[in-house]
Amino acid sequence: MTHLIQLHEFDGGIHPPENKRQSNSRPIRKASLPAELVLPLHQHIGAPANPVVAVGDSVLKGQVIAEPEGFVSAPLHAPTSGKISAIEARQVPHASGLSETCIVIEPDGEETWAEHQGLCDALGLEHCDDIPKEKLIERIRDCGIAGMGGAGFPTAVKLHTGQHNIDTLILNGAECEPYITADDMLMREHASEVIRGAQILLQILGAERCLIGVEDNKPEAIAALEDALVQHNEEHHIDVVTIPTKYPSGGEKQLIQILTGKEVPSGGIPASLGIVCQNVGTAAAIADAVDLGRPLISRITTVTGDAVRDKGNWEVLLGTPVSHLLSLSGYRPAKRERVVMGGPMMGFALPTTGLPVVKTTNCLLAPTDKELPTNNPAMACIRCGLCADACPADLLPQQLYWFSKAQEFDKAEQHNLFDCIECGACSYVCPSEIPLVQYYRFSKGAIREERAAAEKAEQARIRYEARIERQEREKAEKEAKRKARAEAAAKAQSAKKEAPIAKAAPATESTATEPTTDADLEKLQKQLSAAQAAVAKTKEKLEAARENPEMADKIPAFESALTKTQDKIKTLAKEIAAAKKAAKAAPAATGPDKGDPNSPERLQKKWETAAARLDTARKRLEDAEAEGADTVDALRTGVEKQESRVAEAKAAYEAALKSGTDNKPTEATATKPDAEQLQKKLLAQKDRVEKARERLEMARAEKLDSVDALEKALNKQLEKLAAFEAQTSTTGEV
Repeated sequence: MTHLIQLHEFDGGIHPPENKRQSNSRPIRKASLPAELVLPLHQHIGAPANPVVAVGDSVLKGQVIAEPEGFVSAPLHAPTSGKISAIEARQVPHASGLSETCIVIEPDGEETWAEHQGLCDALGLEHCDDIPKEKLIERIRDCGIAGMGGAGFPTAVKLHTGQHNIDTLILNGAECEPYITADDMLMREHASEVIRGAQILLQILGAERCLIGVEDNKPEAIAALEDALVQHNEEHHIDVVTIPTKYPSGGEKQLIQILTGKEVPSGGIPASLGIVCQNVGTAAAIADAVDLGRPLISRITTVTGDAVRDKGNWEVLLGTPVSHLLSLSGYRPAKRERVVMGGPMMGFALPTTGLPVVKTTNCLLAPTDKELPTNNPAMACIRCGLCADACPADLLPQQLYWFSKAQEFDKAEQHNLFDCIECGACSYVCPSEIPLVQYYRFSKGAIREERAAAEKAEQARIRYEARIERQEREKAEKEAKRKARAEAAAKAQSAKKEAPIAKAAPATESTATEPTTDADLEKLQKQLSAAQAAVAKTKEKLEAARENPEMADKIPAFESALTKTQDKIKTLAKEIAAAKKAAKAAPAATGPDKGDPNSPERLQKKWETAAARLDTARKRLEDAEAEGADTVDALRTGVEKQESRVAEAKAAYEAALKSGTDNKPTEATATKPDAEQLQKKLLAQKDRVEKARERLEMARAEKLDSVDALEKALNKQLEKLAAFEAQTSTTGEV
């Protein structure tokens, strides 16, 4: 230590047996390759990575096999060369015992590296101090480095300090939990990499000083770090600080308080105090990533416990099965076999030894039942207060226990439940042997689930309100358009009634062709209305599909149908405009005389044709009302107009009969009007069949719900057409 650093105390803490000499008496050994490597995609806090390889692919050592998903995430690399044998759900090392997606690699034994190089060489710089801060953070993220002290927070995310100015970097080398010696041996044998990592972190953060906190039970590690400082000429910039041995002095907030006297506020982060804390193992991994281009594919793991014959520390590839590492250490399972990942205070028992080593696996503890007895049944709380005295976070463990047990999560949260670091000190001193930490973990999980459910409900509420607002807006727009169409129709009807009735005159070519032009325009107008209704309905279905993830596969079909119908509307609009223009520009020419248009025969035909059209309009209205279609209002208006036309035609026919202009036909001429009338009806029916076919084809193209109803309507029209054809044939034979 080159500067005088004043140490401070934190409240609480305990002194359990260290049990570290069993595993720190021999150098770090390199574990052999297992038969397969199982790599969970979720080895860090945040979102799991996304696979970028497929089963059967060959991979090289250090190759990216999964990319990060989002900001708080980290990539995953192949620990060795080999072949991807599976990408499937497997049980992962977690207290929940659940399964997650894993990439399984079958090693080829070649250990062939992917191409990699130091960042300084990659950028073509002469000195590493010239590397921009952003490039350093990018390299750390690309190499998949996460906190190796146990939390597993992505290091690159932690180095984005935002608006906070950082003046102090702290490297955590306390390693306070019993049995674990991985960081101790790392500092002894790789002290140079730790100091180099500290230099890189200082360069990124722009901090003024770096403090490396090491407990006084690790004199060899302290000496190795001091020597490394001299080698790197950092003895005046980086301080190795010896702190008293006390559990949990290795907790981030506790170590900050010991070294600086500052307390991280409840719910706050160290960056708010101008401090960033990293593990010494993380610092060494950063040095390898920046200087050598090596991603995080291995770590040092302690294997200890009385059930292990050959205790020590191993440099092991990520994904190595726990059973393989135990076998290398001479594991002798006892009757009540138990393997703990982590230490005895904060670790958790593994359900099986087939689980893999991950980035946060710092220790595998295989104790005998005598060495680490299983918990006895919990007894009643005697309110002794020992848990409160031992708590290093100044909480009220007893009160939190009652709230958790009664599932009063809101009260537990008000008592700063999430400030609990789950160190297990309260459970260690509890005379009633109550598993307090388990209650706190249960409450935290329940609160997180409630928050997630509330957030999901809020998002659903926002989507629902937006949908209702959109539907009301579209409804108002449709109502405004309907009223505008009704007003325009009323004005046209009024103008038609006020127009003087022209006297009978010989039919010219223009008047002879006018009914055909009007029929064409009417047909185009109906097709346009049907297409507009189809567009509205398709838009509704498209919006519903976009809001419902289960209908996502139907979105392309709806978009294609919408585009086709919109194109058809444009085409119909052009045809209507052209037809109107042609009707106005048609020259007036004489044509064949078709007789007196005001004769009873002609007026009777007009009446019957109008009545037939009225029946068709009523049928369409009934079908639309049954289907709940958007065209009901328009069809109802059309029925009303057609009823008035039928009444007018009937009145004109009756007036012609009363005027006596119609002489009594002879028997020879009486049959001719019947044949002409049937022929007229036959042509009208063919027109209805054609229109019904067009509506059905349009509905099928747009995949509307009215396809079945339109098919039935077409069949009925075909039956009527067959009847007319049979009747016409019989009349012709006569």
